[in-house]
Amino acid sequence: MFMNSGGFIVVILCLYVIPAVMVGLLLFFLIQFARGRATGKAALIMLGMLLVTAIIFANLSTNKVEITPELRDSIRNIDDFKFSEFTPEKLPDLDRIFKSKSQPQQYDAYLQAIYNNNSPKELYQYFVQQLGSPLKNRQGSWDYSSNKSEYNDIPFFQAIQAENLTALQVFIDAIQNGSPEERKQAKDIVDAVPSDWLELELVFYPQVSRHIASDSELKQADLILSAFPELAITKEGVSIIDLTILSADACATKLFAKYSHPSSAALTAAGYVLTGETDKVIDVLNVQPSLLNKKIATPKYYSSMSLLDYITRFGKEDIVRKVYSMISRQDGELYNNSDTILFHATGRIHDILSKGTKENEQESVAIFSFILNSLAHESVNISNEQLWEIVTEKFYIDNLYYGPKVERFNDEAIKAICTSPFGPQFLHYVNNLDNPDNDHKIKISIAAIRRNCQ
Repeated sequence: MFMNSGGFIVVILCLYVIPAVMVGLLLFFLIQFARGRATGKAALIMLGMLLVTAIIFANLSTNKVEITPELRDSIRNIDDFKFSEFTPEKLPDLDRIFKSKSQPQQYDAYLQAIYNNNSPKELYQYFVQQLGSPLKNRQGSWDYSSNKSEYNDIPFFQAIQAENLTALQVFIDAIQNGSPEERKQAKDIVDAVPSDWLELELVFYPQVSRHIASDSELKQADLILSAFPELAITKEGVSIIDLTILSADACATKLFAKYSHPSSAALTAAGYVLTGETDKVIDVLNVQPSLLNKKIATPKYYSSMSLLDYITRFGKEDIVRKVYSMISRQDGELYNNSDTILFHATGRIHDILSKGTKENEQESVAIFSFILNSLAHESVNISNEQLWEIVTEKFYIDNLYYGPKVERFNDEAIKAICTSPFGPQFLHYVNNLDNPDNDHKIKISIAAIRRNCQ
């Protein structure tokens, strides 16, 4: 078999170049013959060239080259192999094509396959067997800095960016099953790369808007942390669980609690609030009631929200009721900040209204009603103007800029105001606002309040 360094050229000649020349010469001869130009010496020359080409082709194809499947694969593009349709039964075909390619071509195929999230684990196991650790770069090296590698040059980090959980699981298994030296090498690499290559801090605290991690993001983080638990704390020393608490992501908080702890007592208590552990919240506050005034913040990320604010905004109804009953007995001065308390109690209702969902709406309205009545019981003054603003800003939604125009009030929340001790004076105030010259929003707000209060 002609499989030396010149074999590839011979295959190209046999399969493509010489047949093309033969066909071209034949067509040229026929055209010239039809025009009456292929006569005498010219005809002999053209026929001679055609004959020589045919002899060369016959000699090469019969005596020099055996056109085997392996030889054909050597000139077949690896892209022709559809990774999206790969099954374990096709592994021999892939192996034959893969081994006919150069190392750069093999690596390109490796990275390309990672983009196919539906491929079975056998595909990625094959690549690991052929090319070694998924933490090696395109040059097969652990030294990223000298090669100026990017994350998409390295299979492990490419799998993270592509959210390919199957590939990532295979890669982590390969790392954990490696020798102690290889595991240490892997740890050193993961500790050294930029944090955005790992999609942890960026995903769980985006700093733009509140983000609740998806199931795939949680599974990916759990896979990464199972192999590298030290990544639960950032290079700056911030526990990512602190960030999940700030984002009020209960599932993410439960996940990171397996690998680290909140950095302060206030954040620890907030974590219990988020995961619904009422008894633990009460136990902490019985020992340190002053935590209710502490800010939910980290050394790197500031938050103006106190623990009491956090409980009001994100706590389950039983936690809110038990904590507020403690406040009335132990620290009535906390009620002096009624504006902030109402901001968070009404904010959770507005969050639900903005999402266009009924999920948790009943609980949020019940919490608002409880807090409003508690404030009244503590003789905290809430002005009619403040209640009007709550109805028109927090209990009303207008999707004019975010979709079809849908004007909606939360009727149950308005009823909570009406049935509170503040209800009669507020209704009287609203009735006095009625005026034919009012704009549209004032008119529909008055109508909504009357509808729910009379």
